[in-house]
Amino acid sequence: MNDKLIKKIIYEWNNSWSEDIYESNKSTWKPEDDKKIEAITTILETYKKLKKRVQEAEGEVTIIRGIGMNSPEFRSLKKENEELKDDNKKLAQQIQDKNNLVGRLRDKGLI
Repeated sequence: MNDKLIKKIIYEWNNSWSEDIYESNKSTWKPEDDKKIEAITTILETYKKLKKRVQEAEGEVTIIRGIGMNSPEFRSLKKENEELKDDNKKLAQQIQDKNNLVGRLRDKGLI
């Protein structure tokens, strides 16, 4: 955030602040006005720091996604995952076939 924006926010907060008004009204300037400006400045500095941290985090996530999705390790794990899904389907079918066989044997009275 630039100084103009800070001054604009301070002006809106105080509804009458600008450097010119401050210079011309130094004698009527109240200590609480300085406290308001200091509080706003602190908030804006914190905002700047947090905004920078968010941008850095977003950049890191983008890098991780870009590298992670295309890495040989990821492709290998994805292939292994697909193979395990296929094995799981085959095993589920085998269990179903055995259950059907047991059911038919029971119906015939063989077990």
